[in-house]
Amino acid sequence: MAVAESTYLAKLEANGKMEVKKGAVATVKALANDPDAYRRDNTVLATSAAGKFTTARLVGWLETLPPNARVLDQIKQMPDSVITNLIRRYALNELVLRQADSAKVQIDTAALVQLHTSFANAVRAAWSQLGVTPASLQDSAKTEGDREKLAAKRINEYFTRMVQEQAPFVPVPTPLSNIVREKYKYSLNDAGFDRAVEEASKIRNSADSARTAAQPRTAVPLGMPPAPAPTPGASSTPSGKK
Repeated sequence: MAVAESTYLAKLEANGKMEVKKGAVATVKALANDPDAYRRDNTVLATSAAGKFTTARLVGWLETLPPNARVLDQIKQMPDSVITNLIRRYALNELVLRQADSAKVQIDTAALVQLHTSFANAVRAAWSQLGVTPASLQDSAKTEGDREKLAAKRINEYFTRMVQEQAPFVPVPTPLSNIVREKYKYSLNDAGFDRAVEEASKIRNSADSARTAAQPRTAVPLGMPPAPAPTPGASSTPSGKK
């Protein structure tokens, strides 16, 4: 099966009229530093019988990898030739998808139900960990506007606790974060980020100072300077005694 798959993919790539565009490597390196900025970028990295393979599509493929793969960090260190091969690899995936569509391949119903269930569970888990479940908001706020204000207040409070290391980081799965980005309007404020980092640094420094002050002092001084080396030719006995 492995040999058959390898042969099939090699033939598919050879007949796929694949071409990596000039400048694609530089674009991918830039992407590695800020993938969010390229999430909707339509710069063409390669073309094939499947059509145009854009930067946005590459971001989508890279997001299917587990976070611990640290693929973006790896891309920053990759030689140009390896990045070119990476582009070709994911452009080949597009050719495979095209073949699947041509063959009218359908997702198994049970697998599709499982995907929907996993997505719904991810939404509920994020709600619960952030303290914004619909039930908890309805108990404290009657109108939709009041519930939105309450949810925003709780999220702000969560961020404050997280920076103070009083609450764990809540990871939002990539499929969920992508859907949220597509469904709702949002913007990123660089000045706001800078201010947030500045305030977070103050809180961290204050917390570190408080922890240090609370620790008991050691009875033995640490870091005492070493005794001076004896002067060459001088007696090693005290005060001229022999």
